[in-house]
Amino acid sequence: MDLQPVVAFIDILFRCKGNVVVSGLGKSGIVAQRMASSLSSTGIPAYFVTASEWSHGDYGKVRPDTDVVILLSHSGTTTECCEAARYLRSLRVTVLSVVGTADSTLADLSDASISYNLSVCEPLGGVPCSSIVLQEMLINAVVRELMVRRGFSKQDFARLHPGGSLGEKFLTM
Repeated sequence: MDLQPVVAFIDILFRCKGNVVVSGLGKSGIVAQRMASSLSSTGIPAYFVTASEWSHGDYGKVRPDTDVVILLSHSGTTTECCEAARYLRSLRVTVLSVVGTADSTLADLSDASISYNLSVCEPLGGVPCSSIVLQEMLINAVVRELMVRRGFSKQDFARLHPGGSLGEKFLTM
């Protein structure tokens, strides 16, 4: 795996002065929701937008030159994600992507892209199983690296996530 695109992807997120908006459809959309949640609970303002909603008014949620949008698509050709990337770039919004292959439309439309470039054998010729595991691994690595770069501590986590057993554990430390 070429790490230069990964470093560029993380550098852009690290320098983001606004919100991070994570987007996708289907199973990639579920992974995108989880990424937005993890970023938020680690102190990075983030939220999820379903890729199909961008063209129905959600472009108004992003600010040019400060926000970053991350689009997830295993194929890298999901119509809604590619259309959103094109339009977001016209609005001067930074676009990142997580895709299954670097040679894809969405990767080409992105300021930086992480591709897992692994030929995974999905059941029935395409039911998302392995691909979402790979997406999860990559987004977890990105979130972890951002936590390290920002010096995010257990106390920081407890402040933002006071509930549940994790909150209880970190609040008592």
